[in-house]
Amino acid sequence: MSLDNEDSHGEIPQENRAEMVKKWADPEHYKMEGVETIKIIEWFVSNPKRKLTEEQKFHCGQAIRYLLRCGLKDDPALDLQKIENYIHRARTGKWIPRELLGEK
Repeated sequence: MSLDNEDSHGEIPQENRAEMVKKWADPEHYKMEGVETIKIIEWFVSNPKRKLTEEQKFHCGQAIRYLLRCGLKDDPALDLQKIENYIHRARTGKWIPRELLGEK
């Protein structure tokens, strides 16, 4: 559903557009005490004193993202699984095998 396509069958009433854009662009589950998660991740990965590769920084950043939103958006068990998997990949360079995660 497009916000700017006036011809769409699922047209969004004008009064609801701003609220929908705000929820999409500024979700509450990515804020802590007014601080956006992305700012925390950027602070973490930009520290030149960290002895991490760029890939490790990325995977740690992803783990931070899921850690900070844990229990606010998706099932907490799923978020914890994602955190564990990203940390494992940062440490080993590999994902945890699906069968060990309980997936098929």
